[in-house]
Amino acid sequence: MTLLVNGCSFSYGDELTNHEEERYSTHLGNHLGMDVINASWPGSSNERIWRTTKRKLFSHRNIEKCLILWSDLARVESVHIEASMVTHSINKNHNNPLYDNNGDLKRPDPFFQFSPARLNSMPWKILKAEYEDYYSRVYTNETGICKTFNYMQDIAETCNLLGIDYYQGWFHQGNKYTIEKTFNQYNLNVKGPRLELIKEYVDNIDSTFTGNQRIGFDNATLTFEEFTDKNNLKKMPLGHPGPEAHKEYAKYLYDNFMR
Repeated sequence: MTLLVNGCSFSYGDELTNHEEERYSTHLGNHLGMDVINASWPGSSNERIWRTTKRKLFSHRNIEKCLILWSDLARVESVHIEASMVTHSINKNHNNPLYDNNGDLKRPDPFFQFSPARLNSMPWKILKAEYEDYYSRVYTNETGICKTFNYMQDIAETCNLLGIDYYQGWFHQGNKYTIEKTFNQYNLNVKGPRLELIKEYVDNIDSTFTGNQRIGFDNATLTFEEFTDKNNLKKMPLGHPGPEAHKEYAKYLYDNFMR
């Protein structure tokens, strides 16, 4: 039987020397005695995680368990031909698994993943003005929250229909803090029924999730980043959990949620 894992760079194993062998999904598969399909990709938006998870769930009939660590709420995806033509020669021969030998950014599909933090680097920089305008004038925290909870609910319902055990959590505590900040009492008092309606919508979805589907949602459980920090485990130069953190987080997930 097979374990399906999806997420962003934390689940992909970004910055690890041998990400396929050292990332937590491999260790978790060993604990469970299961094969592993890891569909994660660095920088993934939750939209990408949702659609690629759906594809894997219906194309691999031997999946018994599915685990998702959802990504940054503000990440979005787009298809942009000019962005796909940009060459990244600075990365050539730097042994970065995301780039080919010509320095071109590898992508598993036509979509580009965008986030506010990426807009100062290539190739995302060529759309910086457009996306800065989007994030300042169109995007809201409420948008990211509602869309992500819709994706989460859909995967939970799909797994239930297919008889697959479903587990989910946040990859870092920033999502939890964003939700708490968005729906704090001050905002509820100021925005009144407009925000209360949105909070009720999100709370209704959240109430359908079991404890195994709320990893890192509250102080009783830990996101991957919280676990790494709390246990003083090494982080890589760009801030991703190191190999020991991946190994120990796999044990944490197995012992507390998936045994």
